[in-house]
Amino acid sequence: MRRISIILSIMSLWLLTSCMAMEPGIMSTDTISISGIVTDDAGNPINHIKVTLEWDEALFSPLSVYTSTNGEFYADLDFYNLRYPTTVMIGLSDPDGPENGGEFAAKTDAITIHEAGPLEPITYQLTRATASESSPQSL
Repeated sequence: MRRISIILSIMSLWLLTSCMAMEPGIMSTDTISISGIVTDDAGNPINHIKVTLEWDEALFSPLSVYTSTNGEFYADLDFYNLRYPTTVMIGLSDPDGPENGGEFAAKTDAITIHEAGPLEPITYQLTRATASESSPQSL
């Protein structure tokens, strides 16, 4: 049993050092913080909207967060080898339907980040879902 543990320890150490021995920058990680607010047509914040973020060179993608009672969302996106410009896909959906102010139509957006530095908060305005968007299609 001791021999197996030693072999596993050596293998773990080899994996760790081989990852660290790569060229500088190959395993570097960078973080971009994205924040925003989601409102309805009248400018009122919408609670509990699901915000799904997807990006290339990702550590954890896709990532989903929900808007707060103030309609705000915040997420840290971790990248391997971040290169500019980079694109982040943002999907907005209403998982609770008519609760929290009504049913809202889903929306998608792509934002391109051109350089390092703080990003301005993003504002999204959602409209009410139409009957075809909020009910299943029948054949």
